[in-house]
Amino acid sequence: MTAMTALMAVAGLLLGVSALLVVLRMALGPTMLDRAIAFDVLLAISICAVAVEAAIDANTETIPLLLVATLLGFVGSVSVARFSPGSDDVEAEESDDPDNRARLAQRRMRSLREDSLRARRMKR
Repeated sequence: MTAMTALMAVAGLLLGVSALLVVLRMALGPTMLDRAIAFDVLLAISICAVAVEAAIDANTETIPLLLVATLLGFVGSVSVARFSPGSDDVEAEESDDPDNRARLAQRRMRSLREDSLRARRMKR
């Protein structure tokens, strides 16, 4: 058994154990964001597994697969982060409350008036 074979066996064992733990987190995760993050980590583990397999076989044909999987993981993570309930869309959250709708409308009207006054002053 060479050192390279032992190293590849350890890498495979670590990737397998981490994949099992991530699947457990996906099953037990209390929120949808926990499950989404676990899925992203599982995708990263599978990318690492494909990269280890490519290193073992000295194969460069899997590089496009790695690039596509990485892009899909990034786009998926950004999408989940953007459309999760805790995103930074504060005005949408404020407009859901009926009491805040009037305040939000007043703030917008005040902002429009200030912009209009500023534009008139610039013309003079």
